[in-house]
Amino acid sequence: MKKLATVLAVGLALSSAAAMASDGKVTINGELKTLTCTINGGVGDIVVTLPTLSTATVTGSATGGSTAFTMDLTACSGSTAKAFFEQGPNNTINGNLKNTVAGGAANVEIQLKNANDVVLDLNQPAATQDNVTADISTGSGKLTYFAQYKAVGTTTAGLVSSSTTYSLVYN
Repeated sequence: MKKLATVLAVGLALSSAAAMASDGKVTINGELKTLTCTINGGVGDIVVTLPTLSTATVTGSATGGSTAFTMDLTACSGSTAKAFFEQGPNNTINGNLKNTVAGGAANVEIQLKNANDVVLDLNQPAATQDNVTADISTGSGKLTYFAQYKAVGTTTAGLVSSSTTYSLVYN
């Protein structure tokens, strides 16, 4: 009887393995490099202060208050670098940043643009985020971006704040 139970257990184990046949595999590739740059003299965190605007100016689907911010890259190795603004909890379905101030201004998001005035979709991967690259082959370079208000309806008055993380992508 014990032999029969053992044979049945082995048979069931083998039949379950057959029932769980794979349909394919996922291969994940990447690369880590020793390439680096010092950002803004060693201070990677950037604070951008947008101008105070009227809700009448930024309403409907309007934008306003475009404000430049720069990443000065020094002590670089490699040939080019670009910033990748990472997907995170503050991203909206529109690819912008949501206002995270409790009780703050409503129906307004923060939109990022590259130096060519192209709006960045923060929900896109690094390869398709429309970021411009900086030539760092001489050991330094500069990346310029813009932040601005983006209305997504009739805005209300209040504070606006958000944040995103970024990583430099080197080639």
